[in-house]
Amino acid sequence: MKTIDQKIQEAVARVDLKKPTTIQEAANHILTEDSYVDGGETVAVIDDPTYSLAGLKVKVKGPSQKGSGWVDVETANGTVMPIQSSLLLKP
Repeated sequence: MKTIDQKIQEAVARVDLKKPTTIQEAANHILTEDSYVDGGETVAVIDDPTYSLAGLKVKVKGPSQKGSGWVDVETANGTVMPIQSSLLLKP
């Protein structure tokens, strides 16, 4: 596991001030732990203002195309969507 200093240095190195999205990506990288959840695990969504999944159990499919700090999850009805890994809790 990386230290917070290592994560900050890695994130800041990727920031391009001409591209505002890189700032959000850097924040996601610093604030989330990519290795916290693994593909195949069943987790609970502790908060989710985007999809209203708070309180539901979902299955982690793996890393999301959205970038660092995001994983794809599958709901009980088979819907797959990206969610920030920091919003997931292992039971």
